[in-house]
Amino acid sequence: MAYVQNEWNVGDVITEVLMDHLETQYDEAVVDIATLAATIGVSPINIFCEDYSSIGAGTWRLNIKNTQYHNYYMDNGTTLQANDGDNISYLVWMPAGTYTLQVLHRNAANSAIIDIDIDAVEVTSWDTYNAATEENQFHTEAGIVIAASGLKTVKVRADGKNGASGDYKVEFTKMTFWRTA
Repeated sequence: MAYVQNEWNVGDVITEVLMDHLETQYDEAVVDIATLAATIGVSPINIFCEDYSSIGAGTWRLNIKNTQYHNYYMDNGTTLQANDGDNISYLVWMPAGTYTLQVLHRNAANSAIIDIDIDAVEVTSWDTYNAATEENQFHTEAGIVIAASGLKTVKVRADGKNGASGDYKVEFTKMTFWRTA
């Protein structure tokens, strides 16, 4: 589709007609992108922890750690500052299909059970407790179905903890989605 620019300048009042025009072009561009993605195939979708779109709860911070892949990870605060329900979200364009998710994370004595939700539906959950800290751990979940292409909210959240864990820490570096079907 050829996109048409209306004649307007910074400071102009955006009229309802102009807004309708912009919304129409946006909708057409989204369809064009989805069509192109379906035609050429989809590369893995990498979501790095620092590229979040919103913090729903908690005090999230980036930590430098030279023994963790990529030399850093995101967590939801210092020990005893993390809370059940802390969450951070990422907006990601995902074409329809079936995916395998892999999360690069850390296990530790103060770690939570981590859930990943896509558009408010839980797609995986795992316990990251371990008596000794383990860097560079991978959690993999296959068979995640995205029914319709579009912008998705991928949420990482603390959802309880192992009885032996001292806190609700969530520590991860990145998530990767591979389209498998």
